[in-house]
Amino acid sequence: MKRVFHPTAMSLVLFFLPIFNLSFCLDTSAARGTVPAKGTSVQTSGRTLRDPSIFAGIKTALTPGVFFISDIGGTQAIWTTPPSGGPQELLLSYGDLLIVSVNVSTTRDEIAFITHELSDDYFTGKLWLAEIDGSNVSEIPVTTVTPHQPAAWSADGQVIVFPTLTEGLYKINRDGTNLQPLTPPETSHHWDDDPDVSVNNDVVYNNMVFGEIRVAPLAGAAGSLIKSVTGWTAPQWSPDGERILYNELDIGLRIMNRDGTNDQLLLAEQSGEDLYSADWSPLGILYVRVDENTGNHDVWVIDPDGTNKQQLTSGPAIEQRPQWVYRETESAVRNWLLFD
Repeated sequence: MKRVFHPTAMSLVLFFLPIFNLSFCLDTSAARGTVPAKGTSVQTSGRTLRDPSIFAGIKTALTPGVFFISDIGGTQAIWTTPPSGGPQELLLSYGDLLIVSVNVSTTRDEIAFITHELSDDYFTGKLWLAEIDGSNVSEIPVTTVTPHQPAAWSADGQVIVFPTLTEGLYKINRDGTNLQPLTPPETSHHWDDDPDVSVNNDVVYNNMVFGEIRVAPLAGAAGSLIKSVTGWTAPQWSPDGERILYNELDIGLRIMNRDGTNDQLLLAEQSGEDLYSADWSPLGILYVRVDENTGNHDVWVIDPDGTNKQQLTSGPAIEQRPQWVYRETESAVRNWLLFD
């Protein structure tokens, strides 16, 4: 049995099967160990990582890397690892709150993250902003709905889209103003989740209850049905907004055109594993591999053509929701990485 369900799946169980024991899903015990200090490093071994020279020329003040959620050290927090190898380092933990997702702004200078409480109500979500280095944390006040995970940024980095527990997708300005529903309030949209915003401000999202992948404009509207797929799919845009990455239950990672055509298998699941799509940038496709035998959740990367599959993290920690620190790069570097 898997150690982690997608949170929407857990919320369904919570609403419809309240007597079911959720203890196997996520550890919400108060005894989670000592919170590591920021900057704590954990050296991992056995990785085969891509040549660091491919990152030369990327225009940024910080080293490209990968952010991810992990319970290393006993608390679920934001960690980072360089894509060319090296130790994992704690970026941000936040008191008694469980950080469940992190998303890097398209402007590359901020992160949005979602927390849940560990105490009375696990599904009391909050939306936060921080600088890219984990400093200057501030809450974006959302009072009429409960933010769920994950958030996604508009192309200009000024609007944040997020799912709610049972009210569908919402959007809010990064300064906390103009909270609005993105998808209609009808019951059929209450389980819209896992949004990702393209460079063209189209929002792809999943409705797990109805088994649908849909695309809606950021301005707000009922999304167009792109694909009917069973289960949680975690759709993600390609860097140019023309293709969609998603995971299909018990099948693996797939890529299709934005209109649902030319659907092809990128990476098949093998016996004893589950694969979850996470992020697609010019640096590659990030995904999480779950070993059903050990319960390990590790971050991997693969090229969009299915080559160069490489493991980025290893060990017994549960690592989830990886994000490239830089989703956009200099055009010359982007073209070289994608089309070499």
